Amino acid sequence: MNRRVVLRLEVAADLLDIHTYIAVDKPSSADRFVAAVRDAFALLARFPGIGSPKHLPGRWRDVRSYATPGFPSYLIFCRPTREAIVVVGVIHAARDIRKILRGRRP
Repeated sequence: MNRRVVLRLEVAADLLDIHTYIAVDKPSSADRFVAAVRDAFALLARFPGIGSPKHLPGRWRDVRSYATPGFPSYLIFCRPTREAIVVVGVIHAARDIRKILRGRRP
């Protein structure tokens, strides 16, 4: 049974920022990125244990990351629960992930 996917508010901003950045040089790639993220969300809903545990402290201890297919530098950060997959961010791997997540809800 698929779990529902819940996106934290910051995820919409993450996706818009990434789409805008990619679209500057390659609008078609930006659209492919959004489709790849959508497909990844569906895969995470179906297989909530995929991805890598991040071993972050405290409230982030259950967070996992999954590389966006076709765009492996963009990581999807999520927390599986019994009812849902809670997506807390889509962040480029070169960014300061701990700092970005620190200001968000798990």
